[in-house]
Formats: sequence, structure tokens, C-alpha cells
Amino acid sequence: MANKQKAEIFEEILESSKMGSFLNWGNQNLSNINHDDPSWTWQRLKMNPWLAMAVYDDIEEKDARVGSCLETRKTAVLAKNWRIIPASDKRQDKRVAEFVEETLRDYFTSESAESDYSGFDNFLFEALDAISKGVSVGEIIFGDGKDRVYIENVKFKPQQLFAFGDTALSPFSTASLMYPQTGCLQLRQGVMLDNMIGGKLSEDKFFVFTYRPKHGNRWGQALLKYVYWASWMKRASVRQWLKYQEKGTGTVVGKYPGGSSVAEQQNALGAATAVVEENAVAISDKFVLEVHEMVRQLGSSHKELVDDFCNVEITLRLTGQTLTSRGSDGGGSRALGEVHDKVRGEYTEADCKQVAIPINKRMVKPLVIHNFGYNAKLPTFKIDYEPEESVDSKAKFFGQVRKEIGIELSKTQVRDELQLDMPKDEADTLGGTSREREKGRKGEKEKDDLDAETLEFAEKKTLNYGGKLNSKTERFRRLRPSMMKFSDE
Repeated sequence: MANKQKAEIFEEILESSKMGSFLNWGNQNLSNINHDDPSWTWQRLKMNPWLAMAVYDDIEEKDARVGSCLETRKTAVLAKNWRIIPASDKRQDKRVAEFVEETLRDYFTSESAESDYSGFDNFLFEALDAISKGVSVGEIIFGDGKDRVYIENVKFKPQQLFAFGDTALSPFSTASLMYPQTGCLQLRQGVMLDNMIGGKLSEDKFFVFTYRPKHGNRWGQALLKYVYWASWMKRASVRQWLKYQEKGTGTVVGKYPGGSSVAEQQNALGAATAVVEENAVAISDKFVLEVHEMVRQLGSSHKELVDDFCNVEITLRLTGQTLTSRGSDGGGSRALGEVHDKVRGEYTEADCKQVAIPINKRMVKPLVIHNFGYNAKLPTFKIDYEPEESVDSKAKFFGQVRKEIGIELSKTQVRDELQLDMPKDEADTLGGTSREREKGRKGEKEKDDLDAETLEFAEKKTLNYGGKLNSKTERFRRLRPSMMKFSDE
């Protein structure tokens, strides 16, 4: 590793206290942002990493629609269960998988124990920040336990501290976001830390999650860049709408005689301001005040721009559908809801698959190597992204298989799938004891046999003594089934 000694896996290289000076320096450069010229900011999003990350944070914090959509993407992944799949059915491979799963579940800690997310869930939440910013980088801190080497924490760092330039243009690419970013992880040019001035970092020590890399660009595709214009137009429209609301009755014009002094002009302006802000005003008779009332059509146009265009653009870009945040767009149906739910499920599946790749490479692999050596087969981390089948649909499926196909089912499997417990004893069994159930089944059988005999006897009598019966005969026939022959008189 260039310009530095190989770090121990138990030590932290990029301590947050040593990064503060660089972050302050970067924040000072942001004071020159021209907020009134979005095109100026847009061009620099492609070149200036310090500005880009600050703009992305600003969008996520101030735009509720953006923040909500990104939160939806993250929580959809966190809501899924995850597991470690052994490399094979061999006892050793199963033992390795159990060890890795136990280590990640029980030994993984969190810096913010008071937060809603702790341990591995907190790690996943921060790792998924790559969806909005293109990449997330965290330093893995290993711990030395009595019986294992475990991952104590993953401390994520600001993305603008790093670069991936590793070509002839690396002196330029490491200082910006431009040019190929296909190399190894390294400190950005100008970032100095102890004996390190730039230089490559050991990726065995760092977790790097790149979201949808294009042409091998390890900076990935930051979704917040794609919603920049829609978010800017929406917030600009809200600012104009607020100014419009401040107008009240309209614009007040104060007229004063020509040749008036500066003091008289200020008095006229003060009188016009007072008309807007006060309930009662007193002015000199040489001043003339006029109210220019505005044509109030901004309300509908503001909604069309903000809600019907900007918010829809943001939602479609971030989640692929609008039903969860916008309803049915004016007349939905069950089929539409199913389509939207399917799209959301596909996004969740893609996110689960993508974040699992660096977890297997940067976390599962080193855990196995440090504890079992290089010859041990690697298990696989997987998030169960498949939608769970409802108990109702499972029950219907089992009923159809048993009744229509006639396949014998395993009681144990059916109970497990339907989440039904075994009865503790006969008193705990719904429907009475076994003796009562047997008696009930015997009674039902006798009743069925009796009904069959009665029906057969009635059919025979009908054939032998058919004919039209009057109401009295029909009623007596039901009461006395043994007397079936009557005259038609």
C-alpha cells in the first residue's frame, strides 16, 4: 500500500477526528454556490464531489417527496429477513454458515445504540445510502473475541473523501468526479492523513457498495442527480407561491408629487407598507395610494407544476410507481394496485440483490478467512426478497391439492405452513375429544345411510304410483312415508 504501513485489521485508519479539517475545508467552498442559477450547480455536480454531496444532502433534507421515496426504498429492504446459505450440505460447510450468521447477528454492534436501527440493521441502512448518492464507503473495524475474529462495526465515511481514479488521467480524476473512476479505492487528491497523502487503501479493510455502475464507473449512478431539476423547480415554485401569498390584496403603489425630498419619498413608501401590514393608517393628503390587485390564477398552475409534474417525476424516478404516494391518479382499480405493487417488489428485489454482492465479498469472505482459513468454502449471504404467501392462499392451495388432485399431504408440513400448533391434549383440541369426534362421525354416517334409504324408497314409490297429488296428499305423504299409495280423487 503506497505511503503507509499495512494497517492491522483491528485498528481504525480513517478516524473521524482526523477527517474534520477536510470536511470543514470542503464546506467553506460551498459558500460560493450560486443558488439562483441551477444550471451553474448542475454543471458542477459532474465535477465537484464536495458540492455534489452537499447538494444531494440538501435535496434529501428539504424535499419531503424525495426523502419519503428514499426511505421507502431502504425500509423495504430492512423489512426482509436475511440468512446465510451454506456452500453445501456437508457438516463443515454448515458449521461455517452458522458461525457467520451468529457473528453478524450477535457480535455486530452499532455506534448509535439509541437509534431505531441497531447492529446489522443500522449497517444496512447506511449502506443503502448508495442508492441516492451512487456509492457508500465504510471502514470495517474487526474485533478479537475469545473464539473468533468478528466485525465489531462498519463506520461509514463521507463519500467525497474518496476516489477511484487509476488511469493515466488519475491526477485529474482523483480531484474531481470526471474521467474514468474504475480503479481501486483511494483518498482523494489533497486529502492528507498522517503519513498518507492520497494513496490507495486496502479494500480488505473497507466496505464499498457501488449502485448500478455504468461502464465500470465505481461512483455509480446517484439517483439524486436525476431528480435535481424536478426538485429545484418544485422548490422555486413554492418560493414564488409564498411571495404571492404575501401580496395579500395586491401591490400597493404610493404616489408623491414630483420634486419631493428623499424623506417624503420614504414616508410615501412607509404609508404603502402600512396599508399592507396595518388595519388603519394615516397619510398626508398629498400622497395618493393605489392598490393593484393581481389576477389570482397562480393556485391551479402551482398545483399542476408541483404535484402533477414535479412530484410525479420524482416518484417515478425513485420508486417506479406513484400509487403508494399519490393514490390511484384519479381512478384506480385492483388491477392497477397489483401492477404498482409488483413494480415496487421488483425494485426491492433488485436492491436486495445488489447490496448482497459487497456484503458477501467484503464481510462474509474475510470472516471465513480469518476464522477458518483460505481453504474453507464460502457461504452466501441472501436477503429473502421473495414476497411471502398469505396463510389464506396457502390454505386454499392445500385444499385444492387434497380435494381436486387427491395427493396425500403431510400434517407436519401443513401445520408449519399455516403456522398451526399441535394440540397439547384432547381438552386443547378444537371440536371436542377424540371420543366425541368419533361419536359425531358415527352419527353422521348413520344419518347419511338413513337418508339414502329413505330417498331410494321414495323414488321407487314415485315410479310405481306416480301422478299428480293434491296439497293434502303431498303434506300427508311427507308425514307418513310408509303409506305411499293414494287415489287421485
